[in-house]
Amino acid sequence: MPVNEHEPKQLSLIPHLAPKRSQHEMIQNHKAPPLTPVPMEPLRWSSASFSLSFLNNIDRLEINETVVRDGVTYYVLELYQFHYGSRLPTNVNNPRMAASRLSSTSEPCKPDFRVERRYSDFTKLRHQIKLWKCHDAQYACKYCYDFSHYIRFKLRQPRMLTSFGQNVEKRKDILRDFMTDFVELAQNPLKNTMHRCEANRHVPILLESFLRD
Repeated sequence: MPVNEHEPKQLSLIPHLAPKRSQHEMIQNHKAPPLTPVPMEPLRWSSASFSLSFLNNIDRLEINETVVRDGVTYYVLELYQFHYGSRLPTNVNNPRMAASRLSSTSEPCKPDFRVERRYSDFTKLRHQIKLWKCHDAQYACKYCYDFSHYIRFKLRQPRMLTSFGQNVEKRKDILRDFMTDFVELAQNPLKNTMHRCEANRHVPILLESFLRD
């Protein structure tokens, strides 16, 4: 049968489309699962962090007095911390740079901590730190190496064998210098590398306990 080219063509109907939810509506209706808090710690955090902060805030140590009880001499160890002035910027992290020093005309400040220690207490502290440091000199870290070098070669430090023949005034100077040197060795940031030995974690805690408890 011939097709009439002039006959109008019938258009096919578009099927009815069911409405669908938009992606935005689907996201709004989808609820995220409840989050569980996860405790996190800094990568290089250690138990000695608070003790190091305490040591870094020490301005100076002094031993000016002694107390005698039951025939035993106790050395009064006074600890002075850095104190900040109100005009200083708050973003200064180094207390040695930010501390406000008292002038010579100002009133003398009082120590922040004051403890009494026997001479034997200082020798015990020296021995405890010696036990914590790395014993293999070939593989010792910088932290332990400096302590080992000091304990081995420093002449003016508390030892039981050298305690005889020393008067009280001389011992004051020796003990003050000894504690000042040990605090500086423990707080030196250049030695706080990624290698964390046992001494690096325990020595600051020992020193803090000795200075404030």
